[in-house]
Amino acid sequence: MEVTAQSPSDHLLVRAFILVSIILLAGCAGESSYVERTHLSGEFQQRSGQVIRVDSAATNQLPPDVELANGVTPDEAVATALWNNAAFQENLSKLGLARGDLAQAGLLSNPSFSILFPLGPKQIEFAATFPLEAVWLRPRRMAIAKLDAERIADGLIQNGLDLIRDVRIALSDLELARDRLSMNVEAVALQERIEKITRDRERAGESSALETAAAQVELARAHDDTRRMGHDLIVARERLLFLLGWNGANTQLNFDSNAVPSALSSPLAELESRALAARPDLRACELAVESAAKRAGLAKAEIFTLSGIIDANGSGSQGFEIGPGAQLAIPVFNQNQAGRARAKAELERAVWNCIGTQQRIRLEVREAYTRHQQAAEALDNWRNRLVPSLRELVRRSERAFALGDLSPLALQDHARQLVSAKVREAELAADLRRAWAELERSVGTRLPTGDK
Repeated sequence: MEVTAQSPSDHLLVRAFILVSIILLAGCAGESSYVERTHLSGEFQQRSGQVIRVDSAATNQLPPDVELANGVTPDEAVATALWNNAAFQENLSKLGLARGDLAQAGLLSNPSFSILFPLGPKQIEFAATFPLEAVWLRPRRMAIAKLDAERIADGLIQNGLDLIRDVRIALSDLELARDRLSMNVEAVALQERIEKITRDRERAGESSALETAAAQVELARAHDDTRRMGHDLIVARERLLFLLGWNGANTQLNFDSNAVPSALSSPLAELESRALAARPDLRACELAVESAAKRAGLAKAEIFTLSGIIDANGSGSQGFEIGPGAQLAIPVFNQNQAGRARAKAELERAVWNCIGTQQRIRLEVREAYTRHQQAAEALDNWRNRLVPSLRELVRRSERAFALGDLSPLALQDHARQLVSAKVREAELAADLRRAWAELERSVGTRLPTGDK
């Protein structure tokens, strides 16, 4: 077969075409190393002082420096949940999907090769087609995929902050259940003393059988409340273990008391500013707006598609012939109207979602701040004024009852008021812990110790 010499211009075109193809193929791999669990772990450590596990094995594991056998502190409970909560680990698998989307955005369409075999007088012909529009579309697609991957990562950070909030609230509920049970045990002991004194007075002829029966009914009711509160404590513990994702053999974990935060010193305006600067879900919304804007531009660029062609035949007028060419789709009918309309609507939706997220963040911060202030003031009033007054009243009532100067019904009423007041004090302490957990979650970072 005779091969004819090509002109210098033909050689230049062929070399340029091959060079462009090599450059495009070399850049097919997408950069995805930053969408890793290690990246999220660093973000969590900055925001909450906790880290997440970097592997995805479906087994119970403990974070570093966590030992559950010696009592579980609130920080250890949060760390364990971040490592073992199944729903959170399932959400973390979205990182793999984001890496896949990022790699897909960097891929190019495969070149196509066609050949016509020589049969009879027909000469052999072949052509190779390369999609050249990727030269200017691939960087845009990669930029959009990176923004989406970062948006997913910020959304996962927000999910982790929600989990931390839920664990701290579950710890508060467990503490409240324990306090209620403990106070009711004290009420049972007090009611048993009242019932004994009433029976003794009945034997001495100083009281009636009706008063003894009433004291026995109150004692039975106190015992029933104790059994019910014991079951409530079991339920609260199981809910906490569920959030921790702990399915190990040791489920009888001892959870340490959760300290009640003191008055908050940071003003509301400062907390709002901190939240707007730190909340990962707001950052995710901003990235969604940027991504939607880039998609709108990409939808316009996708109107034109250009392909490079290398065509050859076996026996042209001068023997074997080869030369470059181009194929351009003429956008007469299809100008990607649907894609552009959808991209415009997605951009509008992303903008409004970002505005709504800012409004929701301000609302969450204000609600948590108000509830914290309300619970702190009410707890101070009950702890330092009402409960001490009722405790003194019950002490005097018991002395008067023993001397026969007070009826058992009056003593029971005073004792019931004290128990109710102490339960209310415990509920306000739990409300304060919940409000603090909500406040830290709404701000997006762990508040410094100077705020506690």
